[in-house]
Amino acid sequence: LAEQLRSCPRQRIRRAGAGRKPLTQSDPALEGDLEQLIRDDIAGDPGSDDKWVRQTLRQLQGALQTMGHTVSHTTVRELLKKKGFRCKRTANA
Repeated sequence: LAEQLRSCPRQRIRRAGAGRKPLTQSDPALEGDLEQLIRDDIAGDPGSDDKWVRQTLRQLQGALQTMGHTVSHTTVRELLKKKGFRCKRTANA
């Protein structure tokens, strides 16, 4: 196996910039609609910069899907993380 790996080409297989574009680039209204959904559901710790959203990722995913966006709960998590939110566990989780 080591001998076969040494003989493998080291250059890129895919062109630079190739691959799937970020969802926010192909659906520019997604971030704005997410911000609209969470505007009244933001909570946090006043003693730190810690902030979270009271809705679950799946609730936000469903709301975005009814608005016409094709989005998964993991994408919603990444968008919230990019905005400085973290996932808050519920009391019984």
